[in-house]
Amino acid sequence: RFGLLVRSLLADCRFVRDEKLSLSEWAQVYRAQLDAYLHPADQGDTQDRLRILNALSRLENMDLGSKVSGRVAAEIASKALESLGGGRGRYLAEGVVVSSFLPMRAIPFRVVFVLGLGEGLFPASEQRDALDLRAAKRRAGDVDPAERDRYMFLETLLCAREKLYLSYVRRDGQTGDPLQPSAVVQELLHILKTGYLGEQGLEGIKIEPPLWRFDEISPEGASFLDEAKKEARINQLRRTLQEHLPESPEEGALNYQAIREHLSPEQWEKLSAMLSLPPNPPEVSPVTAVARSAGSGEEENATEEPVHLSLRAIRTFLECPMQGWARVMLGLAEEEDDLLEREEEDFTVGRALESIILRGVFLDAAATGWNPEKLYDEQAKRLRLAGRIPVGVLGRVATGRHHKILQEWRERLAGYLEAKWPPGSPEENRHLENEEGNFKETGPAGMPSGKGFADAIKPGTREDTTGTLISVPLHRVRLGRSGEQSSAETVLDPLVLEVPPAETEEGTRKTRVHISGLTEGLFTDNSVSVTFHPGTAPGWSGDGGGRIFKLLLRGIVDHLVLSATGLAGEGERRALICYAGEPKEKGIRGFKLQALEPEKARKCLEAIVADLLSSSHAYLLPCEAVFQEFYSLNKEALKEGTGYQPVTGAGLRERVIDIAGKEHLSFSSLWGPVPSPRTYQPPTPEEAEKMINRRLGPLLEMISGLEDF
Repeated sequence: RFGLLVRSLLADCRFVRDEKLSLSEWAQVYRAQLDAYLHPADQGDTQDRLRILNALSRLENMDLGSKVSGRVAAEIASKALESLGGGRGRYLAEGVVVSSFLPMRAIPFRVVFVLGLGEGLFPASEQRDALDLRAAKRRAGDVDPAERDRYMFLETLLCAREKLYLSYVRRDGQTGDPLQPSAVVQELLHILKTGYLGEQGLEGIKIEPPLWRFDEISPEGASFLDEAKKEARINQLRRTLQEHLPESPEEGALNYQAIREHLSPEQWEKLSAMLSLPPNPPEVSPVTAVARSAGSGEEENATEEPVHLSLRAIRTFLECPMQGWARVMLGLAEEEDDLLEREEEDFTVGRALESIILRGVFLDAAATGWNPEKLYDEQAKRLRLAGRIPVGVLGRVATGRHHKILQEWRERLAGYLEAKWPPGSPEENRHLENEEGNFKETGPAGMPSGKGFADAIKPGTREDTTGTLISVPLHRVRLGRSGEQSSAETVLDPLVLEVPPAETEEGTRKTRVHISGLTEGLFTDNSVSVTFHPGTAPGWSGDGGGRIFKLLLRGIVDHLVLSATGLAGEGERRALICYAGEPKEKGIRGFKLQALEPEKARKCLEAIVADLLSSSHAYLLPCEAVFQEFYSLNKEALKEGTGYQPVTGAGLRERVIDIAGKEHLSFSSLWGPVPSPRTYQPPTPEEAEKMINRRLGPLLEMISGLEDF
């Protein structure tokens, strides 16, 4: 049948190409073709066929007696068909029509949906106008907006042939308080209740959608939101736990010990990963069990609420004390992933969003073994549906650029590792995931023994048909819980600090502070922190060095926190930034860092947090100025790693004034809740020197050299 159809169409094409007929004759040919090839399946198709035949009859009206070719007749017929409107989605036609009240009045529809019938929203309120003479004296025929809307509502009731749906918002979006429908809806319900349906019948026509997006959705149910499926699954787990486990000692708290008694270690591991719980039940640290007064030695109330700070808040305070302090005091929340280079917004995908997406994809690929480009394509589908990245030609351009960035990161990291830790060396084996010094097998193809770390992550190698790659030993450490946990994260309890009081507050007790947040990408032994940046690498001198130091503060703070928890490992550490760009250019910048004892790292963190919480910071002191001054004094010493000169307050103050006075320069203080930061003055030389020695001094002392690869 298909072959017969093709041969018939080819024969018609040859006929149209060779023949010349009058327009009336061509109209008859088109009618015959329409009857031969297209058969109506329902009443709608029959109506469309009649409309097409009526349009083709215009060829007969245009017939002047002369013969024309098939090409000319086809052009005229095409114009006639193009003039036809759609048979659906129009007035008095089939389909769906979306409109406001006024244009659709008195037009019948099978089913009518009316939205926005909330109290105070419909009917419209009376608007007083001094020029409206009806306000002085109403006459017969005068209609106010409320009466107009009531009459249109009556017309809508009469126009609905089969069903009528009246909708309104039942809950306040912020407070959750119940809301009432419009007065006309309440009047209609009263009439239906008293004269027609009664109490039970009235309840039968009410439809109450679920309050939450995960209500009435099974974990495997149909939903275009992946988050709704996850929430439904977690809600189901909560109900199951409440049914089968004994009550918790505290209302609203999970009884971790009871959960572990009913689950095997494998089941507990899966459950804790799904709910972003710590691997072990949370235990009260001896440091936070009892809060003591400073110098008194007497126990205070052990249940005092601690202060919660994120790694993001500590980094922001070190980057700019003024903006970081204001953000903490105002309680402003921001994504854990810092927004990189907010001054460099791209036309298609903003640099901040681009950095967050690509870093997350690369680290997830490193932890799971998946190809980062394929993992990016999977996540890009969701982002396109959410409208966060472009589609079409611009989307393809953005995808190509992002694939290139991911490939450049792999090339940079592979080249760096091959140079620093050659294949088979003890240093390489220390950074691999298993005891034999070889990569673990994550895909069906596996990894042959004896392959090096750098060789395993080179793009285009070791990839099997499933799209998986050998796992790169990169992970992230999350202190505290979060709503969603990535496969590249290791979840630990928050870091607990006992922050001493300010110098002017003698006799007050110490403050308990819980540090939570997400680190950058870490090697398996936590000795190397890598921040991935989609831009090109700047130089160390001038403004470029300030931007590098701002990003390297991430890795420095990570090592400080990991050292305080005893997870930083032994030996020399590194904080690196992996940039994108041409392979021939250097793309890795970083610091070599000295190891810190846990107690020393803890005291350093306590000093920074005490500085943040103890006083106001209404002055201008960006970290870029600190590092530019430090680098200018120790340029040669940084290459050798010895003999640093401390930053002086006078030189630092001049550097801050110079940076703030250049309108074309961007620095950390420009983004935050404090407006017009350039108008603030830097601290006095004496105060600036004390601040730097107290906050950044220990961090600068950790630097034992520069990394430039």
